[in-house]
Amino acid sequence: MAEQYFTHNPSAAHDERVIDYHLEQIDLKFTTDSGVFSKNGLIMVQGS
Repeated sequence: MAEQYFTHNPSAAHDERVIDYHLEQIDLKFTTDSGVFSKNGLIMVQGS
């Protein structure tokens, strides 16, 4: 079975990335790593 993002000691090598995002008047910075869903960008979902 594949490891999940919450695995205590994951075997995947680290590959940290920083995603900069500007939302209205707010600058945001996200740090992501291997084994994380959508590590290459943000998925924008509009609520109802």
